[in-house]
Amino acid sequence: MRNIYISAKHNLNSKINNTAPEYAVNHLDVEICFPQCIKVSELSIRIYDENYKYIGSDVNIYPENKIKKALFDIASSERWEEKILNVYVFINGRAKWHCELFLLDPSENFTEKEKLLPIKDNSFEQFFAEQLSISTWWNLLYTDVFNIPSIHDLIEKLLIFNNKLKEQYKSSIPILFIVLEDENNGLKELTSKFISGFLSKDNNYHTLQLSLNDFINSSFNCNEINDNIESAKKIILEVPLLNYNIQTVNLINILLSMITNISINKDRALIMYGTKESLNMIKEKCYIIKNLINKDNTINLSSKKIQSTTIVLIYTKKTNRKHCLFINYLRINLKRFQTIMLKRNLIR
Repeated sequence: MRNIYISAKHNLNSKINNTAPEYAVNHLDVEICFPQCIKVSELSIRIYDENYKYIGSDVNIYPENKIKKALFDIASSERWEEKILNVYVFINGRAKWHCELFLLDPSENFTEKEKLLPIKDNSFEQFFAEQLSISTWWNLLYTDVFNIPSIHDLIEKLLIFNNKLKEQYKSSIPILFIVLEDENNGLKELTSKFISGFLSKDNNYHTLQLSLNDFINSSFNCNEINDNIESAKKIILEVPLLNYNIQTVNLINILLSMITNISINKDRALIMYGTKESLNMIKEKCYIIKNLINKDNTINLSSKKIQSTTIVLIYTKKTNRKHCLFINYLRINLKRFQTIMLKRNLIR
């Protein structure tokens, strides 16, 4: 199939979108043009911002199945302009294409047009569009509780973790480490709600939640712990700051050995979370942790807001006015930046 194009333009007439809530007053006209007729019963589009936060969506049903052009009216409570928009197009519930859009101010009456790119199997785009974005727990990331420095990095780590979960024969238990710079209530919330939701795929699987502090300071019953591990689909361990002595180290090594040995070739996952200091300490003291933790299975969070944008000030010769573009410097390349400038007639 030849290129498929999507175009988007502000709709200032505010047509009614029956699928949008009444407070979604910012409307976007979207058109998808196919080079030839395609068979489809349902075509939908979902739009997210540069941090993968949901903004708006629309769906079309086609009883006659064949279409060459699709029109959407997407409404949102958020404004569309001056931000990168991640667009995903679905056919019959499966993510097929994606692209990035950048819309200018509505007063400029500009139509943005981009080529839709195919979504490959097991890709970052497919994983986000078909698994993460539509889950009930994804929006937890955008509450005041959590502060994720890079959502893109988080998705990549979850993709790696998810691929290990899907392996039919596991030589070792899939493990994820959640690290925060310092004490923060959001760490436990993220682990117990978001990560737990990701593992269970919105189903209520049995979870073993345990603090190493409680484990060390309680009477140790090997059979009971063994039974709890055997019955759990997911094991979540809190790693607090501990006073490491020989007994503590031995108990932790015994527990982790039980978890890893029992879980070989089993549908089970282990999540460990704590501060940077507490996890560095257990890594130093317990030999098993040294062999388990690596950069691919570690999600680092920040207790401080990280400035993820840079401000570019540009003066036009005609009006001598400033244009401020807030650009995600981690994700926009020079070619994309130049395209935006050309659309503003700032580069000749």
